[in-house]
Order: sequence, then C-alpha cells, then structure tokens
Amino acid sequence: MNAKEIQDDIIKTIIKPRFKENRFKVSGLTLLKKEVDFVKVFNIQSSSWNTADEVKFTFNLGFFLPDTYEFWLGQPVPQNIKEYHCVFNLRPGPILKSGTNDYWYSINESRNLEELKNLIRAHVKTYYIPFFNKYNLITDLINLGEIDSTYYNMLTPHLALILAKKGNHELAEELISNYLKNGEYPDNWIKKLESEAKKVNLKIKDYNR
Repeated sequence: MNAKEIQDDIIKTIIKPRFKENRFKVSGLTLLKKEVDFVKVFNIQSSSWNTADEVKFTFNLGFFLPDTYEFWLGQPVPQNIKEYHCVFNLRPGPILKSGTNDYWYSINESRNLEELKNLIRAHVKTYYIPFFNKYNLITDLINLGEIDSTYYNMLTPHLALILAKKGNHELAEELISNYLKNGEYPDNWIKKLESEAKKVNLKIKDYNR
C-alpha cells in the first residue's frame, strides 16, 4: 500500500470505528454527534501538499450551534455540517497539550506504521473521545475557555443567546456582560447582537459606548 492507502486504512479501521462506538455518525471524513443544543464535530483534514508516497493529516474538533448559525453568518443552517461551520473549532494541539495549536500525523517510507497506528489509537481513546465526552449540555461549553480563550470569546455571545432562549437569563446576562466588558467590538456587531438579544429577552449593555 502507498501512503494514501495506508491513511485510508487507518481512517477506516481505527478512527471511524472508535467514534461509531461513541455514537458519532459518519459523513465522509466528518463525524458528528448530536446533543440537545449543539453538534459535536470531528473532521479528518489532509495536507494539500500530500502525494501518494507521503501523507500528512490532522484533525479538527468543534461544536456546531444551529440555534445561532443564521444570526452569526446570515445563512440557513447547513444540511451537511462541516468543521468550518463551527463557531468553536480547534486543532489537536491544545487537547494533546503538545505546546502548539497544530499537530500533524505523517506517513512516509521511514515511518514506523505500527507505532503510528498505536499513537492514533491512543490519541483517539485517551484524548479526543474524552474531550468530547466532557461537553454534553450547553452549560458545559462554558468550560471551553480553559482550552482556547480566543475561540471561546467568539463562542460566548452564542452561548448567552441560547441560554436566554432556554430561560436561563441570569447566566446569559453574566456571560454577555463579561464578553462586552473584556473586548472592543465594532458598532455593527453590537447592533446585530442587541437586535438578536431582544428576541430572547436578553438584557445587554454596551460597555464600548
């Protein structure tokens, strides 16, 4: 088998079965698990520089929030959810605590394949599945700030809107207040956020004005 065929075999025999065991559904190279208020997304991404004999690939892990997607991007909720539809989306680095955001796996003629397969098995079992298992309720996503503060800041207004819609206005107002206090945002975004907040009776104060 060449490198591409080995990658395909790893995806088929190692990655997909483990996620299926944890109730993820397979859609090509994207694996999805629906919760009440969001969808867990795991995606396999190959390098654009791959050849038949040398392959590099990584993973994207994210959370898709259908309730705020149209507000966020002005588009209807996609039928086929991908990692780039996620407001919170990251690479394996922070989860593996590798010291970098990116983390890539390589297949070439000098790579010990059994070692690589065992590494991927361990990463899926010890890091990726447990990472997703920690987040089952919308309130659990508040803890994502411990993993990536930048993406969490983008996620915060979405969480506030969803929590307000569900009737948890106290927590929603706390989140949106901290979000606005700790950042500077353009007027058009604030106005858009205010308009959406009114729909769910979320009181917000613009600390930038």
